[in-house]
Amino acid sequence: MKNTLYLIILLTLCSCKNHEPQIARYEINGNIINIPKNATIYLKNIEFADSTIAFDGKFRFEGKVEKPTRVLLSVGNSPRKRSFWLENDKIEISGTFENIDKLKVLGGKNQQMANLLLSRTKQILLEKENISNLITNIGDSTLNKDSLYALNKVYSNQIMQIERQFIKEHPNTLEGALLLDKHKRSWSKDSVTYIFDLMKPEIQKTKIGVTIKRYLELSKNPQIGETYIDFENKNTNGDKINLSQLRAKYTLIDFWASWCTPCRKENPNLVELFNRYKEYGFNIVGVSLDTSKSRWLAAIEEDNLPWDNLNDFSGPEGEVATIYDIKGIPDNILLDEKGIIIGRNLIGDNLKERLQELFKVESNSFQTE
Repeated sequence: MKNTLYLIILLTLCSCKNHEPQIARYEINGNIINIPKNATIYLKNIEFADSTIAFDGKFRFEGKVEKPTRVLLSVGNSPRKRSFWLENDKIEISGTFENIDKLKVLGGKNQQMANLLLSRTKQILLEKENISNLITNIGDSTLNKDSLYALNKVYSNQIMQIERQFIKEHPNTLEGALLLDKHKRSWSKDSVTYIFDLMKPEIQKTKIGVTIKRYLELSKNPQIGETYIDFENKNTNGDKINLSQLRAKYTLIDFWASWCTPCRKENPNLVELFNRYKEYGFNIVGVSLDTSKSRWLAAIEEDNLPWDNLNDFSGPEGEVATIYDIKGIPDNILLDEKGIIIGRNLIGDNLKERLQELFKVESNSFQTE
């Protein structure tokens, strides 16, 4: 009897052990033709990094991720990269070293969604790439370049429409959320809200979903004729400053970054206008989209920017850029003494003429470069 009872208990324990849930892991097996000998394969994103050595073009990764995440695959020093969904599943990667950005990736359900989207846009992307190559190699023919730029824009719009339809068809996927995040500043807030509301709570609560929700909550995008929205940010000394503390008779909020070439070209014009009008009640408040403090400070010094410069080092997703729905830089907002927005995106001569009108200064009293 004791032996029988012992056997039953033993069989029960073994049965429970055999049915214990297995720890999900990812297994990546890759084969890249023409790869340099013993090349290093890298997988990276902001929160993740791994690498391995390829032998005869073949490589393997193993591990575990807490949740699916988008990563970039690169090889050695090649500038080409291939993004894909890293998730706890079997993933197969194949292709050639010359076309790393076009590697074939077969994986889990999120990568399947990405592949479905790619199948819809692949041909247009190839045409767009051909146009981009022609623009690069065409030389100085402005007429031809204008035509190619126009065609390139047509292809971009076609891709955007395909992506919009894809999101509507597959709102409860990470790929759909990723696309909505990509286009949230380009589409109307009402459109983004409508699509976001189609998503299930489990998608809305992902990191991507939280980013979209934050944008919808913060983005006020006050228009010309409306009152500005105050904000707090740190200056170059690390002190917290409110925009309301810096307002003058006329105040220009200038959105820029050290890495933005058009912004840097515009800075001498701003410096000249600031020096010309500051005694009459004109002030500029610089709001940077830099994430590197050292590069930001270096650019301020190099361009001799004498006004208050603010930054939260959150880049385009920063609170101020989100509140004012900054879609690209350079951009600016001009306020009057009551805090009413009286101008937007006034660059170069447009800003010069507007200030001349406001301060009633003759156009020949000074010259801009």
